Amino acid sequence: MISPTLLEILACPVPECRSPLDAADSLLICRGCGLRYAITDGWPTLIPEEAVNAAGRAANPTEPEPQTP
Repeated sequence: MISPTLLEILACPVPECRSPLDAADSLLICRGCGLRYAITDGWPTLIPEEAVNAAGRAANPTEPEPQTP
């Protein structure tokens, strides 16, 4: 689990996004682009190339996730 203090300062590492992140289970989820970053042994892996999108596929961090109405 990520501490609330750390979560307050973390942001999406994708330069075009930089949105806040939310914690859910063993993931950090970007509020802006929707990329999901794994948390392993309490440490977030904030590497866009290792993130997955909402569909669970490897993400292309230069393309934002399509927003559903």
